[in-house]
Amino acid sequence: MANDEVQLDITEEVVEEETEETEEETEETDEVEEDSTDWKAEAEKAKADAAKYKAIASRKAKKKEAQPETSEQSTLTPEEIRLYARFDDTEVKAIQDIAKLKGITIKEAEESQMFRIFKEDAAEEKKNADAKLPKSGKSSTKQEKTFDSELTREEHKKLWDKSNP
Repeated sequence: MANDEVQLDITEEVVEEETEETEEETEETDEVEEDSTDWKAEAEKAKADAAKYKAIASRKAKKKEAQPETSEQSTLTPEEIRLYARFDDTEVKAIQDIAKLKGITIKEAEESQMFRIFKEDAAEEKKNADAKLPKSGKSSTKQEKTFDSELTREEHKKLWDKSNP
């Protein structure tokens, strides 16, 4: 049995030495694999990927910002619909601005003195614009009247005298 124990001890030592050598070889191959990595290339690739994803994220953010604006513009409240039915775009904008400025409702802004003054000024501007004289020079609307008839001058004169006694 002593021989068996000695052989067992020797076998264990051999197995331990082989295990240690195998572990050392594994560590050496790991170190070799780590050394073969080009860290600069990896860093540049990571930077490029980060820039690409950042650009994608900013495009998505811009789309999200743009979408609510269009949905807000297309959605009108019943109060705004009534305004557009009674007033033109500039007057509706004025009413909305007055309401925001004074912190009052749209109905109150519509009845306010400020809006009445705005309407009077707009009517006066329209009246002045309509009253302006056209530019000097030949008018494109004025045309010479000519007769294309087979009547002679004397025949025309007789007709004229007959119709205007």
